[in-house]
Amino acid sequence: MEKEIRVVLFGVGPLGVATAKGTLERKGMRIVGAVDTAKDLVGKDLGEVLNLGKTLGVTVTDDANRFSQGKKNDDHSYTHSHSQGHACAWTASKSQG
Repeated sequence: MEKEIRVVLFGVGPLGVATAKGTLERKGMRIVGAVDTAKDLVGKDLGEVLNLGKTLGVTVTDDANRFSQGKKNDDHSYTHSHSQGHACAWTASKSQG
């Protein structure tokens, strides 16, 4: 059984939206968080931001710390997009102990 990759998006502007939509199309990946500082996005459901016509149950927040504290034994893939036209992604794996 393949382990699900939980994804947290940092930035849901044009590049983050494209990254999110691509992530939603992939099996074995689930978006569990979205972070942005744009006041017009904070508090909205990610489905609304992506214009999907449905909610995803993921609320855009401006508090990035909520995804790095108290998450023991979780694997997350973090994505961050930049206005200069590139995106980077990394995976954090916390070992069980």
